[in-house]
Amino acid sequence: MASDGRSIVDTRRWEASRDGVEDYNALRLLREKLEQRPDPTIESLLSEATTYVETTAFTGLPREAADYDLDFSKFMKYRERIRDALEQLGK
Repeated sequence: MASDGRSIVDTRRWEASRDGVEDYNALRLLREKLEQRPDPTIESLLSEATTYVETTAFTGLPREAADYDLDFSKFMKYRERIRDALEQLGK
């Protein structure tokens, strides 16, 4: 995009919000698929991933007001595993 002030430029906060919505949608879809086709291994993954985010990243406070110690590579691996689980259940 041009940097002449006439174009819209995404902010990091906007991108992070969009990523969060996409993550939420993936988890919701995974839960729906598990209702149709239960799989104990994938149910365990879902529980493990959501517990990690809830206990590590979510404090209920703005990020600036609390420690934030999320292992981004671990978080990204959960995203990959959830994507793979969705593909597996979609067959």
